[in-house]
Amino acid sequence: MTESMGERDAKKIIGLAYYQVCRGKALSNAEDWLDQRGSGDLRLSSQRVSELLERLKDDEINTFFKLWAHKHAKLEENRLIESHSSLYNQYFIVKDTPARGRKVTYNDDAIQEFIDSDSCYWVLISTSAKSADEALEQYRERNGVELYFDDEKSLLDLRRLKNHNEQTIKGKIFITFISLIIIAQLSKMLSAVEEKKRRYWSEHDMLRKVETYAMVHFEGKYKDVYTTPTSAQRLVFDIFRIPYIYKGKEGASEGDME
Repeated sequence: MTESMGERDAKKIIGLAYYQVCRGKALSNAEDWLDQRGSGDLRLSSQRVSELLERLKDDEINTFFKLWAHKHAKLEENRLIESHSSLYNQYFIVKDTPARGRKVTYNDDAIQEFIDSDSCYWVLISTSAKSADEALEQYRERNGVELYFDDEKSLLDLRRLKNHNEQTIKGKIFITFISLIIIAQLSKMLSAVEEKKRRYWSEHDMLRKVETYAMVHFEGKYKDVYTTPTSAQRLVFDIFRIPYIYKGKEGASEGDME
């Protein structure tokens, strides 16, 4: 994100995304919440949030998505799927050099030509016969998609867009997308923890548990002071190995969770 948005704006976007994940309120109210959690230097007042959203141009957002998708591209890692070779040749430009290795870039002209053609027309056809058990299992899998839509509407405050400026709306949707990435990563990390160990809490339960944990920042020589974590908050911090202070002792200091 730093490469496409710049370091300063990237930090602000991540800060707003964390606020949206944890609070799910209007982004214009993020300043106090971020200040209590050690990010007051971002100074995201309502006016500056609006300016940031308007500043997120389509070129920057498209660059982010290209870099993000490119990071996971099998083509660059030379892990090719043989049946996709014609698509690789058509939509990517590959350069191999002895010094720098393989470099993969998008063939923007070919991609744009595809977009401008009939790329938006889709016909879904299935000739696969399924048993009742298989059909039911696939029907259940759709629940994951439904939950992400529910997160967008409820948790991330995207039920109704309270703005009529097109660029601001695009910026809001982009930050919501970053928030979904954070939620998906949190869910993935949580799935690796035994349910009994985490008291059968979901990622949403854990976010609600730690919502009141805050930091009091003092100017000058005084150190920052954190609120005393509750037993539930300590459990969450221990599970994710997040450092905290309780009764003068540091907890969860075993290192970052993978």
